[in-house]
Amino acid sequence: FTPKRTKIRNGTKEDVEKLVDLYYQFYLTTDYSNNYAYDPETVTILTEALIDNGILLVAESNGNIVGSVGAYVGPFLFNKNHKTSTEVVWWVHPDYRKGDVGHALLKALEKQAKSMGAITNTMIRLNSSPEYVDQYYERQGYTFSEKNFTKRL
Repeated sequence: FTPKRTKIRNGTKEDVEKLVDLYYQFYLTTDYSNNYAYDPETVTILTEALIDNGILLVAESNGNIVGSVGAYVGPFLFNKNHKTSTEVVWWVHPDYRKGDVGHALLKALEKQAKSMGAITNTMIRLNSSPEYVDQYYERQGYTFSEKNFTKRL
């Protein structure tokens, strides 16, 4: 579980500026950064949309945001009668990865998604993610569902 000084809570509009900075650190680790420049305005819009219409959770330690997870919750693409949650961002500052901050964020995301009526949650494993992420997801009860490919046009 998270250290006593680390708290998982809902993100707020007051957090957006800090989250946009945090997400920039995350973005630099992705292969998407090879194709698209990071646009803080777009990420601000995305972050506010997750706060207003999805799930946006933050891990806070000593007044600093040290991690976050965000997801859209809505109808499953092939059956509008079922809701699903799809992760958009999940990132923990490297200094906080040795503990359970990431795990606590995931469990809080799953709980909130379920309370919003989602029957599934989809987590993403980026090409740049460490290999152990696959095993972690499987230990949490996730099954492999798809792989994506990107081509610059």
